[in-house]
Amino acid sequence: MVETSFGSVLKSLYVGLNSSGETGDTLEQLTLPSGPLSSAIVCQHGEGFLSFFTIPFAPGLTQHPGPAGVIYSALTSDYRIAVTRNDGADTVRVIHRPLPTEPVGDEEWEEGNREFEEWRAENRSASCDPSGPTRPAAKPILRGLHIVPDGKLWVEVERAAGDLWEVFDADGRLLASVPRPPEKPGVAPAFSAEHLLTIRSDSLDLDHVDVWLLERGS
Repeated sequence: MVETSFGSVLKSLYVGLNSSGETGDTLEQLTLPSGPLSSAIVCQHGEGFLSFFTIPFAPGLTQHPGPAGVIYSALTSDYRIAVTRNDGADTVRVIHRPLPTEPVGDEEWEEGNREFEEWRAENRSASCDPSGPTRPAAKPILRGLHIVPDGKLWVEVERAAGDLWEVFDADGRLLASVPRPPEKPGVAPAFSAEHLLTIRSDSLDLDHVDVWLLERGS
């Protein structure tokens, strides 16, 4: 659950609730560190109108609160997951997997920017920041992080040969690396200690719930 608090600076918070509705840890969401690459283009046009465009394959920040007041976080461009507390000031553990990078192809880069380029051609007087998309050196590796109540970490890994689920124990040891099954877009997976639950749609647009058992050493 994410709440927003209003003060001198707008902050987003994770507020932990148990099954009885009692409040546990309250953690501040981490923010993406500043860098040379932007993840979006903001264009001002007309009389104060704003248009936003996502830069394809730009690195972002994925994070998830964990037990005992920690947050798991990583840049999507680097398989380096930091476990931190005290708003990121103290690092408890780092999980690193050196996977090879995958370049952004010409066709997919062109297709990913088609909407912006067509809009820009029709709005030449607009002021955009940045002025155009900068092509990342490689595609993102990570998509999402998920923490199971028993402390396991499930990592969504994006690969050209097929996306993966990689599972780590509470101490950061790799337990399994398995192909990621097809899922219905926009529906979050669910987890138990040893199971993954996903929803997929068939050719008739009917939903099915699949239950997957985690086998150690897979």
